[in-house]
Amino acid sequence: MLRSYIIVFVIIIAFGVWMFPAFKTGANIKATNKQSVTAKQQEKYMSVDVIKVMAEDIEETISINGQTVASKIVDIKARTQGKIVKIYKSKGNNVSKGDIIAKIDIADRNSKLTQAKSILTQRQSEYEVAKGLKDKGFSSKVKLTAAKAALETAKANLDSIKLDISYTNIKAPFDGILENSNIEVGSYVKKGDMVAKIIDINPIDVSIFIPEKDIDKITSKNSAIVELSNGLKFKAMVNYISKFANERTRTFRVDVRIENTKNKIPSGMTAKVIFDIANQKAHRLPLSSLTLSDSGIVGVKIAKNIDDKGRGAAKFIPVKIVKETGDYIWVQGLNDGDLVVITGQDFIADSSKIMINFN
Repeated sequence: MLRSYIIVFVIIIAFGVWMFPAFKTGANIKATNKQSVTAKQQEKYMSVDVIKVMAEDIEETISINGQTVASKIVDIKARTQGKIVKIYKSKGNNVSKGDIIAKIDIADRNSKLTQAKSILTQRQSEYEVAKGLKDKGFSSKVKLTAAKAALETAKANLDSIKLDISYTNIKAPFDGILENSNIEVGSYVKKGDMVAKIIDINPIDVSIFIPEKDIDKITSKNSAIVELSNGLKFKAMVNYISKFANERTRTFRVDVRIENTKNKIPSGMTAKVIFDIANQKAHRLPLSSLTLSDSGIVGVKIAKNIDDKGRGAAKFIPVKIVKETGDYIWVQGLNDGDLVVITGQDFIADSSKIMINFN
């Protein structure tokens, strides 16, 4: 009998030892769950300031730097040869179309002119005699034809000499400025030698290079504002749009034209050209609200899934900047009503827990 009690006691002890790890594991699980709940309760939300955005109508602008260039540039070349005997205009002088810049020695051209006139008179008489004889039947048609050919040659020779004499006056082809002169009194010039350069800067052009992504937005009807490096501003109109891209930069040359009364704007001056393209919708934000994603994409952080206590999560949204003025920018890529984080955005990541405050 006693032996039976001993056996039962041993069995109870063995069962207790076998069940102890299970009891311990359950206790550990309960303790872990309690710690997890406590950690969640203690998790902190990052406080950020937000603004609710609504789209506005704005004008898209394209701003490109360039420089002023003369609307006309012409190298004047000698059209006959001879010695320069007189200079009427110096480098930097204003000239009008037809003004004589310099004079080439006429030399023996007057005597050649007199001779050519005499020959022409003689050939005219010979032709009239040949024609009279032909009409009366005393001369052949061949002789009349030869006389007429000689007359035409004499006329052409006289015209050539007159033209050569006119070329001794080197003239300005248009109103402008004598930018450069390569001659002096006593210089000898040959036909084709460059003697001067004339530029026209009224009107004056501003030459810029438009990126290929924007060239389709520019037409010959576009106006622009030109801001010079000295702060002066002028209205301009598109005057030229290239149809060929620069192979290296993939840009297209565009010239805008400005009225330049009294030639106050020089060629070669730095200028900014601003085009107002079209009205479009965009959201206005503080410039400081911009941030970068891990891959370097420009965007903003917005607040999502906000509860009644102002708690939610952050989300990165890429944006396109369409306009910038001072401390503010206009962007596309957001929706009306989005809550954009404007302070603290650089200290939170996607899905970060945030507590919002309306600015």
